[in-house]
Amino acid sequence: VSLSPQPGQRARLIFADYIKPGDSLTLDVDLTNNRPLEAKVSSYLDSQKEPVMLDVRFSMLDNNATYASTSVLEARGKNLTVNVQNSGYRRR
Repeated sequence: VSLSPQPGQRARLIFADYIKPGDSLTLDVDLTNNRPLEAKVSSYLDSQKEPVMLDVRFSMLDNNATYASTSVLEARGKNLTVNVQNSGYRRR
């Protein structure tokens, strides 16, 4: 694990080679309220010629709960992209 300070009270945690050689998980965190801002996963399927990437961006609700507002999964070798957007949450 490596830690990289970012501008504006942010930090980036980088987990390299966590399951397969060459893959990584990067997590950007807002240090003022200890909440995740973004997560990125870079890995591959059977070989490094089949990369898979996941990009998740987080948002905060009115009650300070954190949720994944957008998630994009891309597997170029399989010609596959999945884009999920979450919004419109409200209290009842």
